[in-house]
Amino acid sequence: MKFEDKNGLILQDGDVFDIHQTVNGRSLFYVDSIEPLDIRYEYDRKRKYEYNEQQLLAPCIFTGESQFTIVSRDQK
Repeated sequence: MKFEDKNGLILQDGDVFDIHQTVNGRSLFYVDSIEPLDIRYEYDRKRKYEYNEQQLLAPCIFTGESQFTIVSRDQK
């Protein structure tokens, strides 16, 4: 499964990304795992994102463009 951000970077395990809107008052999320997809809230990485994770990363239905930006990446 590949998810590409606005700048063409491929989302990886350990990335923090900004969705440029808020869900439950938060816009930053942490990728615990790509396979299987497991997204957490950046402010509390123990709290799993409780809605559809695929929709969080889906491109805009009107333009087909990605709507998120990777803001930090774990240096492994």
